[in-house]
Parts: sequence; structure tokens; C-alpha cells
Amino acid sequence: MKNDINDKKKIKFIIIIVLLFIIYIVFALFFVNLKSNDSVNYLIIGDSLIWQEDGGKWYQLNNYSDKMKNNNYWVYNGNNILKAQNIQYRNYKWYFFDENYNQINNDDFRLAYSGKKKMKVANYQEMGYEPKDEAIIESVIKINDEEIMDLYRKSLKKIEYDFDDDGTIETIYSFSSYILDVLNYDPKNYLVLTKNNKVIDTIETDKDNILNFVEILDINFDAQYEMVMSKGVINLPTFDSCYQIYMIDDDKLVEIQDCLYVE
Repeated sequence: MKNDINDKKKIKFIIIIVLLFIIYIVFALFFVNLKSNDSVNYLIIGDSLIWQEDGGKWYQLNNYSDKMKNNNYWVYNGNNILKAQNIQYRNYKWYFFDENYNQINNDDFRLAYSGKKKMKVANYQEMGYEPKDEAIIESVIKINDEEIMDLYRKSLKKIEYDFDDDGTIETIYSFSSYILDVLNYDPKNYLVLTKNNKVIDTIETDKDNILNFVEILDINFDAQYEMVMSKGVINLPTFDSCYQIYMIDDDKLVEIQDCLYVE
């Protein structure tokens, strides 16, 4: 009889241990899933743009947050991609470290992304004015003022690339007549799309809403490249500057996101 009582106690004890183990596993899975759902992907571009992904949109942070350290990052140094386990931001510069806390070389830093997949980044060069660009400017700007035309030439930046992966090289121009001075005219700024040396689309902004190239990458993982542009940056860009995203869709320059900020 005594042995039966001891056996029952052992069985109850085993059952309790098994139940506690099951409860532990359930809670562990719950918190892991909760942590996974709460994880945030960050995209750092250059030294002056931090984006936080939320619902397919990219919201700007106005400064570095310690929460960003909890993510691993794909670091794009020039055309090389490295893996970082830890990041820091000091004296207006990013620092990246591997799993052994050795600093990763980022002397040609472009961007860092904390998502699981690598983000495709375009291998491109930004170029300035060439004499062959004169016809493009003239087809967009219908003026005879040589002084203003010279401002457009000096400010011109262009990128030649197959942005929409259709086998044809597009060229996108950015140029402006804005200067930091008292003006007796209304300055204009342009983003121009060309194919085969023909202008096929133009975006015009006024006053100091200058559009500048920041980066070209497949930010939506849709096998097409998007352009990150700064808008209204006169001197140096900051975390508070306005950053937009454009894409080429059916031979049109399409703004798919205006500047958005974390509230």
C-alpha cells in the first residue's frame, strides 16, 4: 500500500514537471514571436538619413537611437557588402563592428540595412555637365538668359543607368537655377528623365526645393531600382532634411514617397 502511495506521488510529480515544461515552452515561443513581431528594420543611408520601416513605408528618425544597436546589419562599403553585429554613432560618423567587436572598414560607406535579406544597390556614378547635355537643358528650359543657363550647367548632376531593368539605359538629370543670393527671378529646379537622348518626363519644383541624388537601390525588393532624393537641401543634409523616393514607371518619374517622419 505504501509503495502504491509513493508511486502515485512520483507520477504526480512527473506530471507537474511535464506541465511546467510545456508551460515554459509555450511562454518561450510566445515571447520569441512577440519579439519577432516587434522587431524594426532600419535603413541608414550616408551620414544624414535614418529610416525606420513600418507597413511598407519608411519613416525618418531625427537622430540615432540605442534601439538600433540590437539589430544586425548588412553594411555596404562601396560595392562590398559586409555583416555587422553592432553599430555606434559618434561625432557625426557611423561605426560598425563584427561579432568579435572588431571595427569594420567603412571608409566608402553608402548604407546599412538591418533586414534579413540583402538589399540590391545600384553600381552607378554621379556625373556633372558635359557639352552633350546642352541640348537636354535647352529642350527643358525655354530661356535666352545666358547667366541663368550657366547656373543650370554648373548645378547639373546626372546618372546613367538601367533603372527599370528593361535593357535600355536611362539618364536622369538634376539641375537648378537657385543660388544663395538676392534673386530678381523665380528659380526653378528640375528632375529630368531621358532615353536615347530624348526627354520623356520632367518634374519641376520652384524656389529652394532643389532635388539632389542620394542613393539608388531596390528599396521595395521588386527587382526595380528606386531613387532616394533630398529635397530643399541647400548646404549639407541633416537627419531633419526632406528625403523622397522616386521610381520609373511606364517611362514616368513617379514619387512613391514624400518625406515622412516618426511622430
